[in-house]
Amino acid sequence: MNKLLVLFVFCAMTGGTITAQHSKCDVRMVKRGCFKDTGARKADNNNRPLNEYLHSFKKKINWVAGWNNYLHETACDCAKLAKGLGYRYIGIQAYGECWSGDPTADLFKYRAIDPHKCWGFKPNYSKCDDEAETECIGTPEYNYVYELYLTGSKESPCSSLPCYNGGNCTEVGDSFVCKCACGYKGKQCEMKVSPCASAPCMNNGNCTNVGNSFLCKCPCGFKGTRCEKDVRPCASSPCVNGGECKNLKKSYQCKCPAGHKGKRCQIKESPCASGPCRNGGRCHQLAASFRCRCRPRYKGNLCEIKVTPCSSGPCQNGATCKDKGKTFKCLCSPGYNGKKCHIKKPPCYSSPCKEGICENDGDSFKCSCRPGYKGKICEELESPCVSEPCKNGGECSNVGDSFDCKCPSGYEGKRCQNK
Repeated sequence: MNKLLVLFVFCAMTGGTITAQHSKCDVRMVKRGCFKDTGARKADNNNRPLNEYLHSFKKKINWVAGWNNYLHETACDCAKLAKGLGYRYIGIQAYGECWSGDPTADLFKYRAIDPHKCWGFKPNYSKCDDEAETECIGTPEYNYVYELYLTGSKESPCSSLPCYNGGNCTEVGDSFVCKCACGYKGKQCEMKVSPCASAPCMNNGNCTNVGNSFLCKCPCGFKGTRCEKDVRPCASSPCVNGGECKNLKKSYQCKCPAGHKGKRCQIKESPCASGPCRNGGRCHQLAASFRCRCRPRYKGNLCEIKVTPCSSGPCQNGATCKDKGKTFKCLCSPGYNGKKCHIKKPPCYSSPCKEGICENDGDSFKCSCRPGYKGKICEELESPCVSEPCKNGGECSNVGDSFDCKCPSGYEGKRCQNK
């Protein structure tokens, strides 16, 4: 893709009406903005953004009234001249001078903050309008940058130099990607990155920006450029055999696991040293363990279980055992008796029949009720009239727990038994 940049620098111009009459040219100009030219006023060409002098067109320009009329034509001629020499950039300075060459690294480093540093021609020498079609030029030490495209060429997304602060632009389809220089970020590398923004200080170190670098103030026990080195006493892992290390002011302390002792937990203790046997049991050390010899009435690996008369579970059939000194008592569940509640009671043992005689029937019972009673356990009183106490056709009526007979004519008595 062929591209050319042209820089117009205003140094000394005189009046005249500006009509902006442009001659035809096969180069299309696109405005890119006002930039500071730090070397344009110096004699040493090496300090100029474009350090090769190509030609002067001052003889064909009417300096009094025709500068703007011929400005576009002069730029076009300069662009053609530079293109023939293989250059990409051109600059038109005061008095029609045409400059080109390989640009210095700082060519577009400084964009003018004050827009009045570049002037336009409508009206004469007014503030430059970046959106207007008329040209703008820089005041002394400032350039107004143009980009030139050959007829029919496609404009590159990187042609406007969108990446600031030394960022490299890469064309990606119809857009661009900026690879920012160290210390900058943003889509166009427009934001300066604080060296401390990435939190470079480790282990709670405090970060301070120092120019384009940083300085870490490390907390006690750490050192290094990023506080990455742990110099606390526990950093060397002095505690062995699973001991937990605790940092002290100038030393350390080891919390040893069971079975070890010493400043570094390096000494293996006897299994009996901690007194594992309880309730007066005596500890005997074995090769890698211990054994407890228990006192009478105690048992368990650590003699932790007290032996009582109820310990053997003497009570049967869900009975509850109660210690009685050197003996026990069983509280039997219903239906069982005996010292250990081992005897099952017969169903009639509890005399379940209220008004009758109980007969065992396997695991159950059967009640034979007395006259006048009924129910499973003879608990219900029958009607007195059930036995038909009234004779000779008398009518029986219940009266509480008794009866009353209504005798037919010719009979009398409690039961109508008398004629």
